[in-house]
Amino acid sequence: MNLRSILLNSTLLLVMVGAWVLTPLRAQTTGSVAVWRCGQVFTNQPQPGQVCEPLSSVSSTVVEGTRVGARRSGGVATDAGASSAPRDGSTSVASASTTVSSPAANQQARALLQAELQEQEQRWQQLQQQWNQGRPAAMPGQPEGSPAYQDRVAALRLQIQRTQADLAALRRELARWP
Repeated sequence: MNLRSILLNSTLLLVMVGAWVLTPLRAQTTGSVAVWRCGQVFTNQPQPGQVCEPLSSVSSTVVEGTRVGARRSGGVATDAGASSAPRDGSTSVASASTTVSSPAANQQARALLQAELQEQEQRWQQLQQQWNQGRPAAMPGQPEGSPAYQDRVAALRLQIQRTQADLAALRRELARWP
């Protein structure tokens, strides 16, 4: 062996020994805590009387949750500040951050509903013209009374009923907006 390979091998050996020695120290400095499994619950503080088994070398991940929106009595969501947070450090629904519905958003939603209503009304008028008071125009290859004509009449009737239901729903929704 030459001097270079000896130095390389000894360096690798020192790195491996250092990692082996430092791993338990690093685990102690990060505050490793015993984790217990009690049924389907994982905890670091099992309650007396629970049947729990200790878990070894558990790596845990903490995921920040989302805040729950709170509604005031007026029905409008507000942004509750830190002043309403409990002083004991716990969280409450009233202290959660929410979005405020703006008048511009209300106007935009109403405009979209009105545009959809106009489209549905135009569609209904087209269907009424095709329907021709229950006697749609016969097409080539579909004389009146044929099964194909009857199927087309039934499909047209269903489309008109669906469009009428859509119109009624859009009008109800528009009535709810200021």
